[in-house]
Amino acid sequence: PPSSAAARATRRMAAEAAGTASPPLAALQRSPTLTPDGRRIVDGRQLKSNSLWVMDLNGTHQRRLSRNPLLNGQEFPFDENPAVSPDGKQVVFIRRLSETRTALFVIGFDGRRLRRLTPWSMAAERKVDWSPDGSRILFGANGHLYTIHGDGAGRTKSTNGAHDYCSNSYSPDGTQIVLFDKCHSDSEGDSNLYLMSAAGGAPILVPNGSGARKI
Repeated sequence: PPSSAAARATRRMAAEAAGTASPPLAALQRSPTLTPDGRRIVDGRQLKSNSLWVMDLNGTHQRRLSRNPLLNGQEFPFDENPAVSPDGKQVVFIRRLSETRTALFVIGFDGRRLRRLTPWSMAAERKVDWSPDGSRILFGANGHLYTIHGDGAGRTKSTNGAHDYCSNSYSPDGTQIVLFDKCHSDSEGDSNLYLMSAAGGAPILVPNGSGARKI
């Protein structure tokens, strides 16, 4: 009969295959986010899984959402920066194969229908966000912001010029986008905050002097 260790390993493998195994306790968490109904957390786990996981607010009912296994003990590839669609049915995220080889992916909240939305050469990165009506996804790549439909169609560049924009979010009514520049700068505090119309146009600088406070 198999040893207890072998039996545990077999159960672990079965749970991994079913997507219900708990992630390693020492796993690093990358950009956790809440589902729109506030009932669950989606986050990226590094070390041994390098994938997205879903769990209840109290940490129970954990299940593996994406499958991006650690290769040969290396840091890459891994999944990060998830954002759940307003209807709670899809999760968009960044899959990173290396520092410069990344792409935007979307997967069903049930872990099915994984699709790559952007080419690897585009190097999509940083924070992503859904428009409040769920019709478009906002993301950054090569220092500019873009929007795209959830099926990968209709990719549109939203910013122009020589700025280095990233870390973007829609306003709750979907009419504005908040972003900052110099996102690849090594100088802390060197970035500027902007607002721009979701319909396009030049970003407008947001003064961050007396009205700003640390939270």
